Amino acid sequence: MNANLVELARRWLSKLMPYRRVDLALSSLDVCNTALTFLRFLLSYECYGGEVIGVNKDGEYVYLRCGIKLARFNISYIRHYCYERFRNIVGEVPALSEGEEYELVDRKPYGGMSFGGTGIDISIFGSEPVYLGVLKGTPLYLEGVEVDSSYLGTPPQYRVVIRVGTVLEQGGLQRIAEVRYGEIYYIPEKVEMVHETSLWGIEYSGIGEELELKEKLLAMLNEKYPIMDSLLGEVAGIFVEGFRAIIVAMLY
Repeated sequence: MNANLVELARRWLSKLMPYRRVDLALSSLDVCNTALTFLRFLLSYECYGGEVIGVNKDGEYVYLRCGIKLARFNISYIRHYCYERFRNIVGEVPALSEGEEYELVDRKPYGGMSFGGTGIDISIFGSEPVYLGVLKGTPLYLEGVEVDSSYLGTPPQYRVVIRVGTVLEQGGLQRIAEVRYGEIYYIPEKVEMVHETSLWGIEYSGIGEELELKEKLLAMLNEKYPIMDSLLGEVAGIFVEGFRAIIVAMLY
C-alpha cells in the first residue's frame, strides 16, 4: 500500500542526515546570519542575479525565480528579527495579493527542505499540477513533499512530510491531508519507519471509514512516488550548495 513511500522517506532521511547533524551544530549561531547567507547564495548563484518576484500577503514567504523554476523562501524569522538586513539584500520587494500568489503557484507541487537550526526553509516548485484522484467526492492534488528537521518537542522531529490539498473556488489549494514519515530507534540498533496520516475537511462516519479513506490516500500517493522523488531531488541540489555556502561563511 505504501512501500514506495516508506523507501522514499528512508532514502532521503538517510541522504540528508549529515546536514541535519551540522544544522544542529550550527543552531547556536544567529539564525539571521545563516538564513541570510543562504538567501545571498540563492540570489547570486541559483537565481540569476536576484530576480525577486514578491512577498506574500502575510509576509511569510519571498518568491524568486531560480532559472526556469519558481522558488519560495520562508522569511518568518527574518521578518521579526532582521528585516532591514533582508531589505538591504533584496531591495524593495513587491507585495503579492492572495490572488497573485495563487496565480503564481498555480497548484504546482513543491519539494522542500526545512532545517530549523540554520533557518533554511526553501521550496522549489514543479512545472505542472499533480492530480491524485478523488476521495469521497473531493478531488485531491499533491501540494508538496518536504524533509523537515526541527528540534522542538520530544523527540526532535526529523521526517518526510507529504501535503495534499483540494482546489479552492478562488484559486490555489486548501490543505486537507498530511502524511508524515519518521524513524523510531530502538535498542539494540533497530530502526523502524513509522507514519502518521491526518485528514481535515472530509467527513467520515466512524473510525472504520476514516481508516479506509487514509488507506486510499496512501495508495494514491504511493503511485506518485517518482514525482515526489524528483521534487526532492530538485530542491536538494540547491539546498546542499547553499548549505555549503553557509559553512564557508562561518569558517571565514
